[in-house]
Amino acid sequence: MQAADPASLVLVEDHAGVAEALGFALCAQLPLQLASHCDRVHKAVPICREIKPALVIFDWRMPEGEGVELLRVLAKSLPETKWLLYTAHPSAWVVRTAIEAGAHGCVSKGASHAELLKACRELLAGGNYFCPESAKSLHLIMANRSKAAELNTTEQKILRCVAEGMEPKDIALSVGVAVGTVRNYMVQIRQKLGIASMVDLAKYAVEHGLAPPQ
Repeated sequence: MQAADPASLVLVEDHAGVAEALGFALCAQLPLQLASHCDRVHKAVPICREIKPALVIFDWRMPEGEGVELLRVLAKSLPETKWLLYTAHPSAWVVRTAIEAGAHGCVSKGASHAELLKACRELLAGGNYFCPESAKSLHLIMANRSKAAELNTTEQKILRCVAEGMEPKDIALSVGVAVGTVRNYMVQIRQKLGIASMVDLAKYAVEHGLAPPQ
């Protein structure tokens, strides 16, 4: 019986050494063929559209933006492609943003090679996979979902601004409301989340994926 053709792999990683090592190791141990390596998101978009790869492994931090932009552009038009985030910073914000964009898994760059192999196998088999570090972030996101759902769109925007260290007057300009209204929203947000101080509120937002880490 003839073996099945290897599945196509696209790596979106700006560090050439990392991409070369990944491509060699994964294709040597899995039924994968490296179809392309892209060091910029804008280069990856047309290549993925043409190749329609089985698996895309992408980094979060890229020279011209975030790797997740690739999913926002392509995930819906490539339903058969599996997307694996490979990042040094699997924070709750990063994991949440990637999942919302269509990612099927996340592996920390600090994880073992065996962990990455396991993730690739799981995704190629049609599943999802999150390494222990990213799974911890995912757990925080899920645990917070009911509380976060109580916040309306304006409150969520203000909470993110607070986590980014913005002052009330700057938040007011950003959101388009009066400073006094911003202060009232801050009180409401703390009451809904059961948080006493602004410092703890900012920390909570980052830890639970409601705002990016600074």
